[in-house]
Amino acid sequence: MIKKTTLEKRQFPRIMAKLPIRVTPQFFGESIDLSETGLGFVLDKPLPLSKFQAKIEISPKETIETNFRVIWNKQLVEQKKFMYGVCFIRFKEKDLKILRKSLTTTYTHNLINGIKEIYKKEKVKEFWDLRFNSYLNDLSVLSSKMDNELITQEDAFSHVFQINNKILKQGDELETFLQDRVLVRKIKKIFRQLCGPWVYRSDIVRYAYEKLRGYPGDYELLEIIYDKKILSRNIGYCYDNYFLENPYAVAVRNRKNKMKEILLRFFKNATIDNLSVLNLACGSARELRNIFVDEEFEPEFNIVVSLVDRDKEALEFSQKILESSSQKVSFRFFNHNILDYCKEKEKYYGVLGEQDIVYSIGLADYLPEKILKQLILFCFNLLRPKGILVIAHKDSKQYKPLAPDWWCDWTFYHRSEEDVVNVFRDCNIFNIKVERDPTSVMFFVISEKK
Repeated sequence: MIKKTTLEKRQFPRIMAKLPIRVTPQFFGESIDLSETGLGFVLDKPLPLSKFQAKIEISPKETIETNFRVIWNKQLVEQKKFMYGVCFIRFKEKDLKILRKSLTTTYTHNLINGIKEIYKKEKVKEFWDLRFNSYLNDLSVLSSKMDNELITQEDAFSHVFQINNKILKQGDELETFLQDRVLVRKIKKIFRQLCGPWVYRSDIVRYAYEKLRGYPGDYELLEIIYDKKILSRNIGYCYDNYFLENPYAVAVRNRKNKMKEILLRFFKNATIDNLSVLNLACGSARELRNIFVDEEFEPEFNIVVSLVDRDKEALEFSQKILESSSQKVSFRFFNHNILDYCKEKEKYYGVLGEQDIVYSIGLADYLPEKILKQLILFCFNLLRPKGILVIAHKDSKQYKPLAPDWWCDWTFYHRSEEDVVNVFRDCNIFNIKVERDPTSVMFFVISEKK
């Protein structure tokens, strides 16, 4: 169940802006905040009616006109002024484009002015003025059409798919050009603020961005990805679908299926009476559910599966879905922080015990090399002879997680197959083979203990 959002619920970006405003025929004042749907402003005299026409001076060269309806008002007694909050009734598309451009310019003004290198400043300004504003205009038009049922979901998604791929590619090209992590981080933050009012109408993307459980890709989100379950309507539907069809989500589903295949292969080839399996950062443990519950796999021997996760709710969820497994399969659940395994090895060797399979399919990408190396050594030392260690990782040469990065603020350690194999070798582990999921985005480094 997706939890309640902490994001602001405004449908459009808003700026605090002091702009001259004239309310027809004879009222003059100054705006205090502005968005695509409404305006806050202060006048010297009270308005006698609830509906008016206004002219707003966006810049010395650009003025927009609109009709509005008063939503609320307040008398500022000490200043002898009158404050109003209004919603716009009608806006011409050309005026909307002017307004969006003004919103983008206001949001990015300090960022651009703070860039010292001229070549960087020009490139960043070009991204916002040309690339991003075009994207925002297209996105807003599509959203309006969906709200008014002027376009089918399928056609709208096709358009969103194209414009998303385009803006993410342009953002990635900008990041490559700038080679400036601090600046790029600021750009991505503003990017989310400006397009968020549309993008975060997707319950899935919003949840992925908020990380309410404190980390990306928690068990609830993984279950949604596995089920390809769309939750949102209108433009939110398009971003739900885009996230679920993104190469990252496809690879996550394939990763689960590949791990299931590796486990079943090991079970069927096992020649011992009792087997021990350890799943680190187990999440929702869907691969185990597929084997022991959905397919009702009945082993010829006893299996003890230990599941470790720092998220207590993930463990409770896994325990509940696995309770109908074969009587020959038992489960242990450990609410551990895996980083403690690197600090207190001997203690946790005793707690977990010897294992025949140790695997982790969603953790290594988030670990720096020093911690990853320590964890691999810890896991390998848990293995009995002929036991295997399986570590899954996204291949940086096959996939770049643009959507999770630009919209969800997910940060991965980018590594290739060669990089991860070298980490194993640095641990003096050389009996290695590599398998991949069907997309080749995910690879699995498998090492058997002799």
